[in-house]
Amino acid sequence: MPNRIGVGMGIFQLAILGSLASNYKSWQVGSFCCGLLLILLGVAFFALDGTLQALASTAPSVGHVSNRQMKFWTEGASIWVNIFPAISIAIGVNLVSSFISSEAPDD
Repeated sequence: MPNRIGVGMGIFQLAILGSLASNYKSWQVGSFCCGLLLILLGVAFFALDGTLQALASTAPSVGHVSNRQMKFWTEGASIWVNIFPAISIAIGVNLVSSFISSEAPDD
């Protein structure tokens, strides 16, 4: 049952978005959809961060990677794993807010 509710809610939101976006030019709708995808990508990377850290902590115990190499990888990756999602979400929010604050054309 939860899957049906989730799909129904997604289709309902797409229908509302489609009716709202029918008044706008295609590039405005494209930037709005791109903004939503960037926000989704950033949220997915933030959610993936905990999984990657748990997975990385098991690598030295298996013997594939030395502790020194693991420390080097985790220090370098922690910057990108935290910065990339924040930048992606910021750009997405900027695109979505510019779509919301723009007026619909009077065609």
